[in-house]
Amino acid sequence: MLDGNIVIKSQDTLFSSALIEQIRLFNAKRLLFQLPEGLIRPDLLDLVKYLKNESRMVFISGDACWGGCDLAFEEAFRLKCDLVIHYGHSPYPQTSEAFLDDPNDQTRRPVPVVWVEVQSSQPIQHILKEVFERLKARFGNQTTVGLVTNVQHVHKLDEMRNFFEKRGMTVYLGDSGAKTCYPGQILGCTAIRTQDDVDTYVYLGGGKFHGLSVALSTNKPVLHADPFMGVCEWLDQEVNILLKKRYAVIEAAREAKQWGIVVGLRSSQFRPKLARRVQEWLESDNREHFSITLRDITGERIMAFNFLDAFVVTACPRIPIDDSEQFIKPVLNVYELGVLLGKFIWPNYEFF
Repeated sequence: MLDGNIVIKSQDTLFSSALIEQIRLFNAKRLLFQLPEGLIRPDLLDLVKYLKNESRMVFISGDACWGGCDLAFEEAFRLKCDLVIHYGHSPYPQTSEAFLDDPNDQTRRPVPVVWVEVQSSQPIQHILKEVFERLKARFGNQTTVGLVTNVQHVHKLDEMRNFFEKRGMTVYLGDSGAKTCYPGQILGCTAIRTQDDVDTYVYLGGGKFHGLSVALSTNKPVLHADPFMGVCEWLDQEVNILLKKRYAVIEAAREAKQWGIVVGLRSSQFRPKLARRVQEWLESDNREHFSITLRDITGERIMAFNFLDAFVVTACPRIPIDDSEQFIKPVLNVYELGVLLGKFIWPNYEFF
């Protein structure tokens, strides 16, 4: 975590007295606000107006924000901001290689960050009853359950745990390791440390992005409970289809001789050490490689290099999986390349 990081918890609101207090404590005069798309909404303007009335310059980043790994340090440097306000994610471990050529260069120290974890006030009691019935139907009353969620709902995990334990189930909170801040919290790009005695995992949250990462990394059934849509469904079928598609991409790349190593330039998605490891793997297997730097890794940008046989992405490991329909040539993440080269077992996904 960076020096100066402050975490604020906010219930469904962008404006909070705690945030104003921290901005004043930092005596920040030039602010950069960074938000995921779902939080860019009209009440942000009320906050900006308030800060402008305090004679502060405020910038709002309009670029896509994919997570806590995607801090807008470069924008903050160019705009000479003295504080970044990052909404919607918990602190992410930013490695020095993400923003410093020379760790001793004090002129390029990272800008302090205030993280505003916007917690959902959406009730979950209505979905828990259905989750319990689904678990009981598949595993019986003595089920051992692992609970996981994103930062938006992590404050609901105690309520979930109590609900299932009162009905005779054994409950664990999933462990994603050093990239998360709270027991039971997961990211879409992190693997769960598998607990052998867990029969199944329950993911609470909107969308399937995070739930799929749990299924891929644990090889255990995942029940997705969406409190917004009131939907409760097993992800087995979707995961099986996804694994077949990903293995087909791996096989399509098996004879590839010329590889593009895609080095992402977004904050902590910039991982030159991992790119060097990939270079060594390819060289030891007598395959040519060419390094390609991209800030936005899209099918259009990668296919500008369609004269290469295949690509491996060293930035977010979910890009090759979730954006696979954009790519004409095989595009793998680092784990999948490791499978191709015989370094890892399929399908025990690891997210580098």
